[in-house]
Amino acid sequence: MKHLKFCQLAPMNIHFVQFPLEYFLDTVAALELERIELWGGGPEVCIDTLSFFRVQQIKKMVAQRKLKIACFTPETCFYPINLASPDQETRSRSLRYCLRGAPTSRSLAATFNAGPNMPLAAPDKGLVDVEISGHQFVVGVGLETHSHKIVFSL
Repeated sequence: MKHLKFCQLAPMNIHFVQFPLEYFLDTVAALELERIELWGGGPEVCIDTLSFFRVQQIKKMVAQRKLKIACFTPETCFYPINLASPDQETRSRSLRYCLRGAPTSRSLAATFNAGPNMPLAAPDKGLVDVEISGHQFVVGVGLETHSHKIVFSL
């Protein structure tokens, strides 16, 4: 079995939410890492306000530092987004929100480690009962995103 190399880590910009995106990218490049996980949260990369021009600017900033975007992860950790909510309205709204991240992910040329057809990840299921809501999450996302070839992780 091969060992993971330090340069294979892909830090996420959520930990730098109080800093400009450039500072995060400079830090990752200074650590000699090769890829990042881009968090689709505010204020820098919010799906609801992200323009075509901002996507192009982000791609340029990433390329200038010789980095790659391993995957794009829409914000799923804070209210009102909860993919595993037992409330159907909250769950539907959350799913629609995350699906809006798919075109953004493709535009950013996110490559996810599993291949270029699986660029999107959703990390958090919220504070819920895993047995009940975890099943709803898997079934809902699996059925509604099948044609988009999107990867969601629990």
